[in-house]
Amino acid sequence: MVRDYSFLLAVITALFWGSGPIFAKVGLKNVEPLVGMAWRSIAATTAVFVAIIAAQRTALIGQVSVPAIACLAAEGLAASAIGQFFFFWALKVGSPARVVPITSAFPLVTLLLAVLFLSQRLGWQHLVGTALVVAGVALLKLGS
Repeated sequence: MVRDYSFLLAVITALFWGSGPIFAKVGLKNVEPLVGMAWRSIAATTAVFVAIIAAQRTALIGQVSVPAIACLAAEGLAASAIGQFFFFWALKVGSPARVVPITSAFPLVTLLLAVLFLSQRLGWQHLVGTALVVAGVALLKLGS
């Protein structure tokens, strides 16, 4: 029987993603967002390659198809380059307590794009969850 650890993994992800903006806000105090993003990317890339080497998975790098590389590169540009730049800029000029919840509305965009491009089916949970995300962002906007 295969166990689904996705919930636990998602909680661990939330813990790390939740702590990251605090480090970024402090680090960006006297640093331009683009320069901060460069240092973040260098650290992340180094950690990934160390993990690949430690796990002895270097041979797998060359086994990725060109279409998969194109999609992963597009994700990297959208999320890790362009999105991260605007996120760092928002953190530089704003409060993490306000910026992070607003940027965390990204599942709404993912949900809409998944419906449009991946034929994702929506259940009532998706609709209620999406409505709550929109309501949360609206509350943060009203509070500004």
